Amino acid sequence: MPEKDFDIANHVYMYDGLPLKNKKDLEECVGKLSQRAFKKRQAQWEVIVIPPTKDAGDTYYALFRAHHSIADGISFVRAFLQNLVDNPLEEEETKRYASTVSKTWFTIAAIFFGPKLALQRLAAVGDHSCLHGREMSGVKLVTWSDPISLALVKKIKNATKTTVNDVLMSCMAGAFTDYFASRNEIPPTHLLTTIPVALQAASEEISLENRFSLVFLRLPTSISDDIERLRVTKQRMDAIKRTPEPLVNEFLIRYSMSRLPGSLTRRLFDGLGRKSSMILSNVPGPQHHIQIAGSEVTMMTFWPPQRANVGIGISIFSYAGDVIVGVEVDQVIMSEPRELTRFFKSRLQSLARQTKVE
Repeated sequence: MPEKDFDIANHVYMYDGLPLKNKKDLEECVGKLSQRAFKKRQAQWEVIVIPPTKDAGDTYYALFRAHHSIADGISFVRAFLQNLVDNPLEEEETKRYASTVSKTWFTIAAIFFGPKLALQRLAAVGDHSCLHGREMSGVKLVTWSDPISLALVKKIKNATKTTVNDVLMSCMAGAFTDYFASRNEIPPTHLLTTIPVALQAASEEISLENRFSLVFLRLPTSISDDIERLRVTKQRMDAIKRTPEPLVNEFLIRYSMSRLPGSLTRRLFDGLGRKSSMILSNVPGPQHHIQIAGSEVTMMTFWPPQRANVGIGISIFSYAGDVIVGVEVDQVIMSEPRELTRFFKSRLQSLARQTKVE
């Protein structure tokens, strides 16, 4: 939104709360800041610079918050790398849906099969487990993993003839399997997961916009064997890639937002959202260390927004040879989100042992 009498100090400023001792304090701080409403009559973005924690030496933290209406995750990352870093480098971007399939064929398929797919999605039964179905409190808890070797993930995908995304999604499914086991609960057959899909081609001009769609993956959480879980995950991901679902959902999103009343659009999106247990976003970042104003950025992560009664947002972000898993949950759903990142790393290490690539 245009802002009258724009002042950068209203959008970029230092955190002025109590000193933070460690990562736990930092996580609590970020969680509280993430649920804070934006000020009215101001552009819906801000950068909060957080001083070093007592155990982090001279490392500062920058929390960038923005309303999702401004842009999608891929657009934010591309704009950030193009305009804010000291040393932007030309890198081969990860292939996306729009650049790896014949859009003509999928457009034709979407015309013929789109109505059926849309009706099936609207009529689908939603998840029901201890992680989904309750009303949210609005109190957010956030965490992020220690860096995980991207090279190790690639070794596993080469050994198993899968993809990096297959491996990461399978390990996340295993993390939830372990989470249910830690609470002596029988895991559901699957957890329905909403996954944003970038549709713009890497060659397109960088701009802040929302050019994404959604697909729905059933994470296999009832399979205890890591190799079998990876096989089923790949099978389901491949099935999604063979359908025009991303184009159908993009049309549904764009048509409803441009043609339907806002109240009806919100009910439609909330109805779709309530069927999933979580939103899981996998965004590739730069594979070299970047610098801002002469200072090296050592780690990056993000947290995707949730809506309706979805209380789990998970991100997988690759940066400078590492993978960082970010988790944001409503405290009604989960009190210790750190457990998920620990279980994720454990499942990856187990896959490495079984494929003999450690």
